[in-house]
This record gives sequence, structure tokens and C-alpha cells, in this order.
Amino acid sequence: MFRFIYSPCYSGNGSYYGTDFSLVNDIIGQNEPAKALAMFSLAQSIPLVLASPIGGFILYIGQLINEGIPTFPISKFGYNLMCLFGGILTFLSTILISLVKTSNIKKRNKVEQEKKEQELEVQHAAPKINDTQ
Repeated sequence: MFRFIYSPCYSGNGSYYGTDFSLVNDIIGQNEPAKALAMFSLAQSIPLVLASPIGGFILYIGQLINEGIPTFPISKFGYNLMCLFGGILTFLSTILISLVKTSNIKKRNKVEQEKKEQELEVQHAAPKINDTQ
């Protein structure tokens, strides 16, 4: 019964990671894909490890701030502060990913341009054969 109820959740999670993995493969460079995929794995696991202590600290700070405002106490202010912090981190990660993608596109274009220049040099350096014998 447990598998029947929660299997749609797991399939959704799998499709999310599959789409994420395909986007990462489009962004990473062709020279060292193993290093890039290792960084992708770290980028997924490190936030899970750090979320509990950082979230607990933010909740504690929110409780201290809430106790310091006796005239207008906000119920569960730490959770509001945590949501604000999560929104800021989401915005910053969007900017960071767009910078990484544009830098990889520039590198890829530069490599393609160098390959085209090398091909042109090889074509111009090749000796021409006359068939007028």
C-alpha cells in the first residue's frame, strides 16, 4: 500500500532529477565532464547537509528578534525569516547559474572559432596538385 500511494511522488522526483541532469549536461564543458558531474552531485548533497543547522540558527535568530519586539510580536517570525532567506538564495542561485551558462557558451564559441581557424590554416597550407599532365 505504501508503494502504491507514494510512487507518483518518487516518479515526479525522478523526472525532476532527469531534467536537471540533462540541463547540466548541456551546460558543462566537453573537456572534463567527470569533474563537472562531481560538482553537480556535491551541489545537490551539500545543501541537504547544511540546511538543518542553518535553518535552526535562523529560527533561533527569529525567536530572539520576536522577543525583542514586545509591542508588536509576530507569531513564528523565525519561519518568516527563513522563507525570506530561502527566496534570497533562490534569486542569487538564478543569477549564478545564468553567469555560469553564459561563460560556458563563450568558451564553447571560442573553441569552435579556434577549430575553424585551424581547419582553414590546414586547407591553405595543403599543397595544390595540378592535373594538367
